[in-house]
Amino acid sequence: MPIPKSRELFDELVAAGEMLAVLLNPVVTPTKALVSILGDEAKDLAVPGKVGGGNVGEGDLLIEHSFFGGAQGGWRARSSSQRRADA
Repeated sequence: MPIPKSRELFDELVAAGEMLAVLLNPVVTPTKALVSILGDEAKDLAVPGKVGGGNVGEGDLLIEHSFFGGAQGGWRARSSSQRRADA
């Protein structure tokens, strides 16, 4: 990447690079970078919702995994209290 002659542009690129590094680092909290990029809309990021509206319940948070080919396996429902005990 070419280095710009303008100090202001260089500083702007450094700040953008630092924000990108924060967003790519899985052990750093990205809140400040997200608010800087998204502004007031950051609070709406990753809010669970149902198609057609309504409240999201525990039954709506199930993940189904399909097995293809010759793989053996299946899906078994477990209660949320059992999941906490296994963790």
